[in-house]
Amino acid sequence: MGCGASVVPPATDEQKVEMMQFALKEMMLAIGTHAITNGKDVKVPAPLDQVGKIRAFVESTRAAAKDAKAKGGSAGDGAAADLAAKAGALGGIGGGMGAMMGKVAAAADSGMAVVGDAAGSAAEAALNAVADAVEKAIQSLDDAFAKVGVEVAGAKIDDIIAVYKAIINEKKVDSPQTLVRGASPHSQVEADACPKDAASNYITDKAKGDLVDKMLPVTKEVVQNSTACKSWKQVIDSYNAANEKLGSLGEVGAKLKQDPIVLDIERYIVEQIVVGYHGLMVTKEASVRANPATAAVPEKATTFARCWGAPDNGVVIVYGAFTATHYQDFKLANK
Repeated sequence: MGCGASVVPPATDEQKVEMMQFALKEMMLAIGTHAITNGKDVKVPAPLDQVGKIRAFVESTRAAAKDAKAKGGSAGDGAAADLAAKAGALGGIGGGMGAMMGKVAAAADSGMAVVGDAAGSAAEAALNAVADAVEKAIQSLDDAFAKVGVEVAGAKIDDIIAVYKAIINEKKVDSPQTLVRGASPHSQVEADACPKDAASNYITDKAKGDLVDKMLPVTKEVVQNSTACKSWKQVIDSYNAANEKLGSLGEVGAKLKQDPIVLDIERYIVEQIVVGYHGLMVTKEASVRANPATAAVPEKATTFARCWGAPDNGVVIVYGAFTATHYQDFKLANK
């Protein structure tokens, strides 16, 4: 009876899941905090789908210019020279993207007014002027969006960390052991095969919508004042205006007109920052999985390390070998 009394009973399934839930959340908090702290390194791309539509507009405009020239000139040398001058002005204007795109709308409103009835060099000059200005504007967008990491993610670190903590702490992950120790039966074989970005992917895939919803209010002002947001709105407002004018200018304009571009740019920027955090989290998660003892866990560091597979007295505890004592240690504060 003396020997039997010294045997430590295994942890129940519920107890093991509770420990794994804790360990997973702490991992998410650790890698999320790391990513947000380094948010200035996040690279947000200009909206690819929308920029693609604008590039398609440029290509079709240039094609129309080529076609117009092939038809021969009916507008006369004076009109051709006038529109060529307009084209040169558009190609070298200053004053930033808003001024440039404003010129596009102006070209559509004035110089392009002859395109519906003109052909030859006059129409070619006017169409290429519009294409040149739009192309120059969208080439500048990449530079504007490259600054978002510093302007937004780097400016609201504490507020964004608070959002991440609230979302992660609210989440109850079903079967957290699969993200920590791999597929059932969660032995060392499955743990070794578990994707090293499982926690990072969960945050990005399952919680992105919640994160964006909560981040928008705390980042709204800085997002709206960012170079990317301002530049995008200038480009799109002017592009849509020019596009609408082109559509009313005869047969050529009708062929060039596209659907207006509509995008919630503030939400897009925040979504892309969350996606950008994912890459930073993946790197940190792989590092912590390789050496769980290095994680900055505020409490229950021993349990965290055990769950993620750090050697405990020289031995890695497999999932099925967690005991009631391990659970008792977990329930003690700062253990």
